[in-house]
Amino acid sequence: MAAKEIPIAGYGPRLLGRVEVAEGTMAFHFEKPPQFGFKPGQSADLILANPPETDAEGNTRTFSIASSPFENQLMFTTRMRATAFKRTLKKIPLGTEVKIDPPMGSFTLHSTGEKNQARHLRIAGKWRRDLH
Repeated sequence: MAAKEIPIAGYGPRLLGRVEVAEGTMAFHFEKPPQFGFKPGQSADLILANPPETDAEGNTRTFSIASSPFENQLMFTTRMRATAFKRTLKKIPLGTEVKIDPPMGSFTLHSTGEKNQARHLRIAGKWRRDLH
């Protein structure tokens, strides 16, 4: 008797597009599942099923969600290091289904009431002295 398949929690969106947004940095656009709600500042694990190559870092990476919660696509932006995961992500055909776990993290803004709300901008990155 065959083993019963156990469903894995998470979502299975398809890759819709990718674009180089800066030298060595790419944005990846995925379908946004209808139930995928998140707050700005959260991240999600992206899992490649059966990638053509792997390395010691595995087939899962955590990325900050770069899109806004009201957009109809999920966008993840990353510096393209020389890892098997990122090489695969850059080469897989559009329409390939990946797994995205539910959003996580609490690097979010706390509500201070409508009267006191201000607009905020968060910038993340790495300082590099070798850029001119």
